[in-house]
Amino acid sequence: MPPKRLPQTIVPFQCSDKVGRIERWTQKRAQDLGNFPSPARILLVGPPGGGKSTLVKNLIIHQTPHYEEVYIVHPDEASTEWDDLEPTGTMPEIPDIDFWNQLPSHDEEGRPIKRAIVLDDVEYVSSNKEQLRNLATLLRYCSTHKFLTVYVCHQSFFDLPPLVKKMANVFIIWKPRARNEVALIENRVGLKKGALKALFQEIATGPQDSLTVDHTHGSPARLRLNVWQPIAEDGYAAV
Repeated sequence: MPPKRLPQTIVPFQCSDKVGRIERWTQKRAQDLGNFPSPARILLVGPPGGGKSTLVKNLIIHQTPHYEEVYIVHPDEASTEWDDLEPTGTMPEIPDIDFWNQLPSHDEEGRPIKRAIVLDDVEYVSSNKEQLRNLATLLRYCSTHKFLTVYVCHQSFFDLPPLVKKMANVFIIWKPRARNEVALIENRVGLKKGALKALFQEIATGPQDSLTVDHTHGSPARLRLNVWQPIAEDGYAAV
């Protein structure tokens, strides 16, 4: 018997690691714009005192369904900044893939376990090769294959590894102090030249105001003020 003719199109193959473990924007989810679908890679960048940690906490409690486990990576394990979140664990360094592999992927009822990890003020410029490798594995593989949303909080867009900027699909930005940083950010997040400067001059004018550029698939509002307030893209978005 001659072989059947294959369809002249791409045939979808489901990744068994991801079955039932990828959330989407739906009409119901869009009622809360802070409820980003998991897994996501959310980058929050701005000077000290802008409210990055506070916003991460808000985004975590807005998650529906909620995270079963939340991990914090912070260089100072003695810090109590994240205690009110009651994290599952706190560690000084980014864990390797073995850490995630030893965790169960589903609960006793067969439901996938939804997790998050927060990288708060991790020093990347002087990080050793092992830490940078763990970061790359976390963003490239663990996030999508382990149902894991990654929040990266940092004070400088310049000092972030290029991979973080490439892999992030949600950018939350506070007005940078360096003027040349504005041009770098708007290019990376897909805004046209001069758009970010205009947004901070016209819309995000408060000292703790932030701008969100959401590249998650099917986002109901790609451009926002303080996460929850949509901004019309006319005049700001890239052509």
